[in-house]
Amino acid sequence: MIRAEDLPSMLLTLAHGLAASAWLGVALAYVAVYRGKPPQGTRARLREISSVAGGTLIVTGALLAFERLSMPQLGFGYIIILATKVAMALVAFGLVRGLGPDWIPRSWAVLVLTLAIYVLASLLREIYQSWLAASGGY
Repeated sequence: MIRAEDLPSMLLTLAHGLAASAWLGVALAYVAVYRGKPPQGTRARLREISSVAGGTLIVTGALLAFERLSMPQLGFGYIIILATKVAMALVAFGLVRGLGPDWIPRSWAVLVLTLAIYVLASLLREIYQSWLAASGGY
């Protein structure tokens, strides 16, 4: 049974996951479909999607991090994994915005970082859900 007090956290998690999926979709489109060179109109649309997804990830990620970090029972390992995930996301955001050295194939780097972030997100989710199960949460 879902408790009313758990609903905001669940909605934030859903929004964060949907935004991450959109971000990954854009990265995959750049690499697999357009080989790093989408047509001009498509490039503008992909940039728009990645901007909305990126903004959503930043806002929901900050809110979720605040919520989760207020639970000291999650432990130091959770904090280290979360900090690594945030650092990788900042690098990916920077690459999308054209920051970084020119020798890096940006679309591939963003895709690889995004996939690695997904792995870290899975670890964080497992730690959090294990803690919830042990504490009687949803």
